Amino acid sequence: MLLLPKLLPGAKGAFAWVPFWWGFAIIAVADDLTQYWYHRLHHQVPWLWRFHRTHHSAPYMGMAMASRQNIIYTIFFSQIYLTTTLVYLGLGYPVLFVTGVKSLITTAAHSSIKWDKPFYTVKWLKPIGWVMERLISTPATHHALMRTRVMTA
Repeated sequence: MLLLPKLLPGAKGAFAWVPFWWGFAIIAVADDLTQYWYHRLHHQVPWLWRFHRTHHSAPYMGMAMASRQNIIYTIFFSQIYLTTTLVYLGLGYPVLFVTGVKSLITTAAHSSIKWDKPFYTVKWLKPIGWVMERLISTPATHHALMRTRVMTA
């Protein structure tokens, strides 16, 4: 936060005029895209995988795994810089709200409780499961990704 006034002088609060829900939508998309690509690269590029494999190396899945990261992965985690910049630019409340929603989703995706199982096993819920797994990470999608990458590492 101390660097932004030097890099972007006069930009503090520049987007404060943006309505909350527009800010929420913009941040949700920007945050999701940066996290998706950052995370995907760490699964596909071998030298980046070294910094991310800590997260996927536990013999079990649980909510604590959401924050089990290598320090290098954490330092360069794109959301830290994106959200800090957006707060500086005046989108603090939408950032806070998106961060809260994402925290709940992240915790739920790393849960050892398979709360999403009915969406894959109950016939009339399967369409909801199909949509849900394309919008958020669930235990099933995260566990599948974990098994696939760990086996090929």
